[in-house]
Amino acid sequence: MRIFRLPFSTKPRQRPENRGATVRKAWVSLGVLALVALVTSIGVHSLGPPSIPAPEPPPGADVRHPAQPLRGDLADLRARGELRIVSRRGTGGIILDGAERALLEEFARSQGMRTEFIEAETSQLLVAVEDGRADLAAGARDVEVREGVRFTLPWGVSGAQVIGRIGAGRLRNESDLSTRQVAAKVSSRVWGQLKRLAAANPTMDLMAIPEHERIETMLTGISSGRYDLLVADSAQLEGHLSRYPDLEVALDLTAGEPRSWAVRAGAAALLSSLNSFLNRRHLELEAARVYREDLDGLRERRVLRLITVPGPVNYFVRNGRLKGFDYELVTRFAERHRLRVDVVTAGSVDEMRRLLLAGRGDLVAASLPASAAGAAVAATLPYDYAAPVVVARADDRPLVDISDLAGRSILLPAESPYSSNVRALRRSGVNVTVETVTGTMDMGEALARVAAGRSDLTVISGSLVRAEFARQLELRGQFALSEPEPVSWFVRASDRQLLAALDDFVGENYQSGYYKALYSRYVERPAVWADDRARVAGAEAISPYDDIVQKYAAHYDFDWRLILAQMFQESNFDPNAESVAGASGLMQMLPGTAEFIGAGNLDDPRDNIRAGLKYMDFLRSQFEENLNLEDRTWFTLAAYNAGLARVQKARARAAAMNLDPDRWFDNVELAMMSFARPVADAGPDSVACRCGQAVVYVRDIRSRYNSYLHLTRDTGDESAAPSG
Repeated sequence: MRIFRLPFSTKPRQRPENRGATVRKAWVSLGVLALVALVTSIGVHSLGPPSIPAPEPPPGADVRHPAQPLRGDLADLRARGELRIVSRRGTGGIILDGAERALLEEFARSQGMRTEFIEAETSQLLVAVEDGRADLAAGARDVEVREGVRFTLPWGVSGAQVIGRIGAGRLRNESDLSTRQVAAKVSSRVWGQLKRLAAANPTMDLMAIPEHERIETMLTGISSGRYDLLVADSAQLEGHLSRYPDLEVALDLTAGEPRSWAVRAGAAALLSSLNSFLNRRHLELEAARVYREDLDGLRERRVLRLITVPGPVNYFVRNGRLKGFDYELVTRFAERHRLRVDVVTAGSVDEMRRLLLAGRGDLVAASLPASAAGAAVAATLPYDYAAPVVVARADDRPLVDISDLAGRSILLPAESPYSSNVRALRRSGVNVTVETVTGTMDMGEALARVAAGRSDLTVISGSLVRAEFARQLELRGQFALSEPEPVSWFVRASDRQLLAALDDFVGENYQSGYYKALYSRYVERPAVWADDRARVAGAEAISPYDDIVQKYAAHYDFDWRLILAQMFQESNFDPNAESVAGASGLMQMLPGTAEFIGAGNLDDPRDNIRAGLKYMDFLRSQFEENLNLEDRTWFTLAAYNAGLARVQKARARAAAMNLDPDRWFDNVELAMMSFARPVADAGPDSVACRCGQAVVYVRDIRSRYNSYLHLTRDTGDESAAPSG
């Protein structure tokens, strides 16, 4: 065993012994003050230990002291109009994951407050909240006990992860570290574990990273080959790993600890409001997780994340059902590899590429020409061929060829894949004006502007023409700008397994019977969207019951899109649905359950939805509050389907199977599956049930929820629970 420290110099810091050193120290102090003043001016403040008084500023200096002790509950914060959030200090500034920061800012907005972010050492986070210099601490561990603070419900977990270079091979378990070079900080929660492993395995090199080293430097060290593997906290890695496309998580070394926010003990209203907000929004953090996996890794996760732009060909939702040529073709591929499909929507080609490379999705499928792939992205074999078509209003004069474009204007949305075709027109001498729109305008909005006469012309893929015209009848295709181009799906260039599997799938299915049926339905003879023009400006309503679900979901602190996904799973949004077991209505309530919770008329959609949510609220209350919110939600859904007693039995069996009884996926769900075997084979605690159905039920709802979530991100959230 060898244990190194980086850098290798172990020379202790020398204490100043002369007047010159003292003077230099004074100048350093002045420099620190200047830096604090600069940081203050840009809105991120720094807190030092309260027991050390701040140094006096030089005469005439204008130094703000932003973190004055202020205590109060939610009403006081609203009156002040500000929520002060303290988080860990890093070398490059405050350490806070982007998704967590966005959630905190959203909570503040819902309460009419702005956010002020303050940085402090990890040991000072709870102290800052307790003594009134901050209102909320992010990044504190709820295993720390302080009399003056209280923690919110746990909304996530963090654990030690091993990071390695892509292609270096995934690790099966901790023992695979025994022949590798591993770097970590001594302060890491698993340093002792690593040290014991290194002591037992002389072939393992354990390297101690300096405590001041920031995460970017550590990841660069892995990327450059400075060391082989890095062990770091998952919470620290979030928001950084996506910028290193050559790195991946090779192993989850620990199961993780709960992540919560901390507030002052006396801020009961703030704590209650935060918990209510987290119950509604915590699943958004789960949907935003970042990872880059090739096909083997995706099979372990059992999910394929499709990145697309919503539209009448690629992907859309109608009456709660997920539809579209690309979506259904990708789903067929996923089923072959036993993957479910989650959908991540974007607003432009550039955004889709960024999401792919950042690890927020695995596959781009949006009727794009192969030429739009870009750097570090690979295109599959073509699954279609389409030419760029000039589109005008139906009452416009006919355009025959490019010479008729002289003096005309062409509108192109952000990152249109046909920008190069239009620029080529200008280079060829055609006097055409290009109106390029930056921002979030998509193709549907561009076509709507042309149809309304607010823009002159635009260019779209020939494969989209019929479908787009089916919802915008005032448009007409004029002529093609070029020969048909290959249309492909995109993956990261490093994901060679996935690319090969997709190429095999396209080669086998192109022009097959299934392919032709989909192509006819969505491309050649699409349905007319006569009553659905609103889809051009935004996502359609998911169901006829969105408003009712939003109202009662807010009242019981659930994400309304999760309840819609559950409702679709239960009844396909049919208010007259009845099961063979006697369950009825949108939420498939059994008469005995309805009587237990005091439900009204189950034939009335409003009463049925309210009854379903009231029962969901009851089931959730039966699980421990210290469970991670995400898993508490999955347990609640499983109990709704299979019964509370069976879920609790499955948790007990998970513990007996050396699985985590507090985690649903890949843990309690496996124990639940064991109940699905014949009773004689399952042991004396078994109960006869279709428990495998509960596992599928939860997984299908999660997948559909993720799709609904991405389609409705701009619709806002009901921050206050309505009455009634």
